[in-house]
Amino acid sequence: MNIGRYENSNVDVKIKSIVATILGDGLFEDITRICERYSEEEDDFREYDVYKIRSANGIKILKKTSEREVTNYTKYLQGHGFKVPTFYGNYNDGKDIWIVIESIEGDDLRNMTNELSTAASDSLSEIQNTFWNCPDTERFDVHIERITRRYSFIKDDLIIGKAYALFLERQRTCPRTLSNGDFMEFNAVTDRGIV
Repeated sequence: MNIGRYENSNVDVKIKSIVATILGDGLFEDITRICERYSEEEDDFREYDVYKIRSANGIKILKKTSEREVTNYTKYLQGHGFKVPTFYGNYNDGKDIWIVIESIEGDDLRNMTNELSTAASDSLSEIQNTFWNCPDTERFDVHIERITRRYSFIKDDLIIGKAYALFLERQRTCPRTLSNGDFMEFNAVTDRGIV
């Protein structure tokens, strides 16, 4: 058994139907599920709700997601030339939400260098500068609600509570922009020096 990421070709017919609904029937050749094995133990693996779609037009990704991510792509990220995957569409079956996005091959940022740090900063600042002081407060309002709720659990701590209160106050007065609350080294890909 190999440890690490692998693909499983045993894909449920429901997944193939979702892909056909988003991309069109017959517009894909093969679909595999992304999985990861953590050790040599038989049951020590994870099957992600992420699928690789191979077609004549290249490789795409089907991923189970949230309405927020769909909105991020359709409202903020599409059509600006940002260094983000191309969004091909979404499907909501009433229970789950799925998106198809471009597959960008490359390495993640776990082996960070000064050059990759600069490239990541360039990509993020391009998005943030576009939405600097954006009048749309929907995302900000959700953010404030979440961090205020978090504060309610720590407010009585003399050090952390006081520091978090300062953080909350600064959040309400600082310029707003679009930011990535899940920007971690394995959620970004580098390809030819671009992040």
